[in-house]
Amino acid sequence: MEYILTKDEMLKADERTSTVMHIPSAVLMERAALAVVDCVLDIIKQERMKNPAILVVSGPGNNGGDGFAAGRILVEKSYCPDFCLIGNPQKCSAGEKEEIESLRALKEDIEIYDRIPEKNYDIVIDAIFGVSLNRNIEGIFAEAVNKVIFLREKGAKVVSVDIPSGVNADSGQVMGTAVYADYTVACAFKKPGLLLYPGALRAGKIIRAFIGITEKSLEKEPLITAPDESDIFLPERREDSNKGTYGKILIAAGSDEICGAAVLAASAAMRTGAGMVKVFTHENNRAAIQARLPEALIAAYADFEGNEDRLEEAIKWSDCVLVGPGIGKSDSARKMLEFILSRAERPMVIDADALNILSENEKLFDKVPKNSIITPHIGEMSRLCGLSIKEIKERPLEISEKFAKDHGIICVLKDARTVTALPNGMKMINTSGNNGMSTAGSGDVLAGMTVSLLAQGIKPEEAAWKAVYLHGIAGDKARDKNGEHAMLAGDIIEEIKELRKIRNTVGFSK
Repeated sequence: MEYILTKDEMLKADERTSTVMHIPSAVLMERAALAVVDCVLDIIKQERMKNPAILVVSGPGNNGGDGFAAGRILVEKSYCPDFCLIGNPQKCSAGEKEEIESLRALKEDIEIYDRIPEKNYDIVIDAIFGVSLNRNIEGIFAEAVNKVIFLREKGAKVVSVDIPSGVNADSGQVMGTAVYADYTVACAFKKPGLLLYPGALRAGKIIRAFIGITEKSLEKEPLITAPDESDIFLPERREDSNKGTYGKILIAAGSDEICGAAVLAASAAMRTGAGMVKVFTHENNRAAIQARLPEALIAAYADFEGNEDRLEEAIKWSDCVLVGPGIGKSDSARKMLEFILSRAERPMVIDADALNILSENEKLFDKVPKNSIITPHIGEMSRLCGLSIKEIKERPLEISEKFAKDHGIICVLKDARTVTALPNGMKMINTSGNNGMSTAGSGDVLAGMTVSLLAQGIKPEEAAWKAVYLHGIAGDKARDKNGEHAMLAGDIIEEIKELRKIRNTVGFSK
């Protein structure tokens, strides 16, 4: 798990590093520049460039200072970059002014352009704007950003300092226009805007540069994190265990017209390690479930009314419950959900159609057990909170956090970058997975994996984001075998068994 810092957290960490850790700002700037230069030299080596034409384009801030420092180091290494300063030189930060003076002392005849020259470049160092950008880019700055985009289209490799110029560091939104980078050298910590779309599309390969700002520089623990390879995990299996050791799950899924969701969710739950799974579903689905998953128990009904006792018995039997995949929005489905919520005494997983039913009856949320996990995709979230899909995509962190706090639940907001928000304000941005997982049934698989971890004793606040991360890792394995276009949700389930192998390969035991 790695910390992801917002703009304000990063600025405070930078200041505390100088005032509390006694590392001068100039040292931080020099180390950031060295990391940028390392990236540039790697590109020159990989692309086998000879006498590459390099452009350093800076704005009037410390980010621009990093650019000038990187350019000076390249001059020291006998390269001949062009330098361009966009904006009023009088507005340069003190650190940037020092870097410009150092550059002039090294090479007195250096020319600093106020516009990007009309020539082609092999490499462009983008240091126009950093994380502090808070308004749309206009005028000469927009012209410079668009020129960098043009140079990249002509073949230049673009290296952005900390964040591509024009990307909002907190939301990933494009502030009018934004650079497309091939590489982004993230100083000290990654920012949310590098991971959230559309910023993630602009960031290219993210290289984290350790410049001297560390966890000790932080005033308090950041509220945003992202899973990494150390989080590849499945619950341990005890030598003296039996099937009851790993949890009994009730999955209320499927309807008289929909069966696949129940099969996928139950299969994913068992493949993730659950000891026993019972599916409460319509009688029409019995044969298909028995054929696809003979390991599952089935409690079937032809009409929910009159079968409440069977459902109550199943709830009492189970350790945890998943409700929603494929149940539809019929009166029968509504009554079933209300029945489950009225008898649920512990956190549960609520997905798909159950969320659509909740969105039409907000009072039902009062019955949802605290710390339950909901797994809405963007459309379902729109119905739940009454905001447009556009608004949610622009502010996924803020909106999922508010919803989690307001309802005392864990909100897994599914999208290309899934965000898990906890009631205490913590948020996790998931970066595993791929666009091949944009296929019917993928969400049912995630729901099954989530309830499986819950059943095996993982706390809800951990089961939610861990399931998302593992789901993405399994999806990446499925893509590697099947290709993005040919992937099916069932392929993700087949790769769950590879998770422990991956974990053991990278050397983690928990």
